[in-house]
Amino acid sequence: MSFKFSLGFLVEGESQFLERYGFVIPPELNCESIRKVKDKEPELMQIYEKLRQLPRPETPWFCSSEYESIIGACAGAKTASLSVPAESEIKDRILGGWLGRAAGCVLGAPLECDLTLPAIKDFLGADFPIDNYLRQ
Repeated sequence: MSFKFSLGFLVEGESQFLERYGFVIPPELNCESIRKVKDKEPELMQIYEKLRQLPRPETPWFCSSEYESIIGACAGAKTASLSVPAESEIKDRILGGWLGRAAGCVLGAPLECDLTLPAIKDFLGADFPIDNYLRQ
């Protein structure tokens, strides 16, 4: 199966992404304007280039993987004393999580699909309310 996206779809997605991250999108670069261009590649590429040149917002968004820099970015944050578990304990926790997930997949039922409560009741029938592993 292959997925093909139009250039207009991709440029519109870029505009939405930038807006979500705090960029100010002028009216001539918003989704409605992009849709009006339809599939005119040169015009879409001009819009894309203008989107790339928008000034970065002064935003509270922060991205880091280092604990110290994350805490430093949190104004007035209380630091917690975290201890790093021993390597054997980390491996044990990962194995426990994986085994729990595997058991849930084998013994459970698929309820992760944004089902409503009535749909879950209908799916489970006599097994509702849930008080044990679900039988399939």
